[in-house]
Amino acid sequence: METIDTNELEIETLAGDVRDAVLTRVRDLKRPWSMLTEEEQRDLANGFELMAKDLVRNAVRMLNDYEWPFTVVKLGDVKIAGGDKGIEAKITASNIEHNRTVLGDHVGDYCTIMMVDSEAFMGEREAPPIDPDQPDLPGADGEADE
Repeated sequence: METIDTNELEIETLAGDVRDAVLTRVRDLKRPWSMLTEEEQRDLANGFELMAKDLVRNAVRMLNDYEWPFTVVKLGDVKIAGGDKGIEAKITASNIEHNRTVLGDHVGDYCTIMMVDSEAFMGEREAPPIDPDQPDLPGADGEADE
């Protein structure tokens, strides 16, 4: 298995590319997690976090660059009408050939509007568990030994 550069991801192979990037990092470990020092565990967790963020940014970029037509617009006035009249919104885009083609070729068509920002995907459920090099000393939690 070769090392995957996260800038070389492809949408058709995204799941496999992510798997291979993770496996490459794990394969290069010299010792199991439990044998790593606290510093080594923190470095590894930090490396995985940086890799994950890079993978997410590139995945979002790929989705934006995929084959469907897209253009960047500014959302202006939004009017929410009652009943089944729907929502009307005004958009503004730069007057360039690409935008004229994308928007002009799709007047009256249904489209999907995505508010995409890779930062929305950068959270975590919890911090990675790092094993301290030194166990807690007796009485370190504020309780006296008996």
